[in-house]
Amino acid sequence: MRIIGVVGTAANALVLYGLVASNQHRKHVLIVNQNALDLFSCFFLIVTYAVKLCDVRLAGLRDSGYWICVILLSDILIWFGITGILR
Repeated sequence: MRIIGVVGTAANALVLYGLVASNQHRKHVLIVNQNALDLFSCFFLIVTYAVKLCDVRLAGLRDSGYWICVILLSDILIWFGITGILR
């Protein structure tokens, strides 16, 4: 999963950079939006699995532990990018 996240983040960032640098981002709005969503979900795929690998102790963190669990450990940010809800 980490490899998919790293390669996806790099590839989507490169495509977005190429579109913006060549001023094609105004012509191809749907491609830009799809690449931005893919970049978002690949980036948070890396972040989510990094937090899971660090094995953060959530019991003593009070409110922040709850939000780390809800936001990062539930993979909700990845699914936001996959389904396009943030739009």
